[in-house]
Amino acid sequence: LLASGGRDGTVRLWDMRPGAQEGQVLQDETTQDSTTYRVALSPDGRRLASAAVGADSSTLRLWDVDTRQPLPGAVSVRNMVRRLVFSPDGLRLLVIGADSTVRLWDFQKGSQLDEILTKATGVVSSGAQSSDGRTLALGGWLGLLLWDAVTDSPLASLLGHSEQTEGEVTSVAFSPDGRQVASGGADSTVWIWDVEAGRQQHTLFGLNDRVTSVAFSSDGNTVAAGGFGGSIALWDGTASLPRERPLQGSGLNLASIRDVVFSPDDTRLASVGADGTLIVWDVETGRPLYPALVRAGVTSAVFIPDPDSPDPDSLTLHAAGMRTGDIILWDKLPASPIVRACQIANRNMTQAEWNLYMGPDEAYRRTCPDLPLRREESPNASTR
Repeated sequence: LLASGGRDGTVRLWDMRPGAQEGQVLQDETTQDSTTYRVALSPDGRRLASAAVGADSSTLRLWDVDTRQPLPGAVSVRNMVRRLVFSPDGLRLLVIGADSTVRLWDFQKGSQLDEILTKATGVVSSGAQSSDGRTLALGGWLGLLLWDAVTDSPLASLLGHSEQTEGEVTSVAFSPDGRQVASGGADSTVWIWDVEAGRQQHTLFGLNDRVTSVAFSSDGNTVAAGGFGGSIALWDGTASLPRERPLQGSGLNLASIRDVVFSPDDTRLASVGADGTLIVWDVETGRPLYPALVRAGVTSAVFIPDPDSPDPDSLTLHAAGMRTGDIILWDKLPASPIVRACQIANRNMTQAEWNLYMGPDEAYRRTCPDLPLRREESPNASTR
């Protein structure tokens, strides 16, 4: 499926299968005379947030992805919106305005927006919410600001990146337990912060590029970062001494990395380039799992477990666009090429096929573990 936001104010869902007809239009009375220019998907893939600009304001609305219908309570805000960020539980939306006004939309409060910061010192360009919703991390020229969303007061102002020549915090992410924050900077480093203590724990080097996106794995032990030039790196052991692990073929995007995101089981990493190139990586081997997917305008992605598949490793990959308002949904993305090979052939790969598709340096494994090996499929004894 492809969802697109257009200058006519509509959001469309398209069926991407060959021969499919024009997609269903997502539209209500508030979309008239407006242009949709920002979209974001909730972490569970069930909600879509969109921002549309009208004559003198922007309209925020939520859509039910399953029913393709708008949810009640569209909200109007002054000025343009720079960033929309869902909370991990999908119950709140962080709205960062082009004027650096920061608002929080708690859906349980209806259509009420709480202003967190107005006329902030410096430009706020990035943000994240902790898993319990109590803490916000806001990055920009002001450095990194931790904000208590319950008491509506600052917790700490962390200025590590700002001590460098280029001090802008360009991307932030909370660890799953909310105890750490990763901040990526224009100085090409990623800093890991202790939230409670308000101090730096580690500085991660190795990307050698302006950091444009950061993410924690679901176990909190690995950090991924993408750079302005298309490079991507992983660091393991964030709780102790991180060690860098570059991805083989990193830079295939050949454009700024807009988003990096781990799969729920941490075995895959999706990266999205500014040119619309989406690559899914095997975290263990550091190699691409699939041929790159290219869709103009795609800027972010979310892995969703596939509820219709008997395979617990089967995922749906939702990819969202920001420049053109496009959202592309790829469904039933297999766990790996090995799983896909078994689904297609219903047999194990031969050694020759394995060498051709997986490479001779990769140790042979059965592509269909539940099926016996036939004689022609049996690898050499040294590679079993």
